[in-house]
Amino acid sequence: MFAARKCLFFIMMVAGVLGTPFASSQEAKLATLLQNAPPGVNSVAYVNPPALKKLMSEANFKSSLSESVEEVWLASAIDPISLVHQWEAGFAQMDRALSAEALAQIVGGYVDRVADKDVVWTPKQSYLVPLADNRIGFLRPAKRAMLATWLSGARQPAPPSYLAQQS
Repeated sequence: MFAARKCLFFIMMVAGVLGTPFASSQEAKLATLLQNAPPGVNSVAYVNPPALKKLMSEANFKSSLSESVEEVWLASAIDPISLVHQWEAGFAQMDRALSAEALAQIVGGYVDRVADKDVVWTPKQSYLVPLADNRIGFLRPAKRAMLATWLSGARQPAPPSYLAQQS
């Protein structure tokens, strides 16, 4: 199971990289993600669900990817020994805007208010945050204090240079 998760993560990373040309707009998104990531970030990922879905279809894998997600940017802190995520934060670009109420209904969660923003707590111990430009921010695990700091825009320590050089 653990090896399968690592393999799937690698496939997702490759599909995201191969499926989309990295133009300056992509670099700007990565820079924004790194600047706003919680402290301790040591990994980033980009997933292009349409490209991944196509790749999975060509390989005769059944896909359950949402049609409404256009891209996902993710920053995380991963324990380098166990490869277990300590936290994950990022955003998903959607094909349409979703309200906090609609998100809560879709995921079976509830709407809460954190840092003067409507957020959605999910039963999978995550927070979802409706953002401008058809984006949904996410943070896992659902740590309220961490979410409040992240949403407040408080200046975070600089990300590691090996990640910052990629933006």
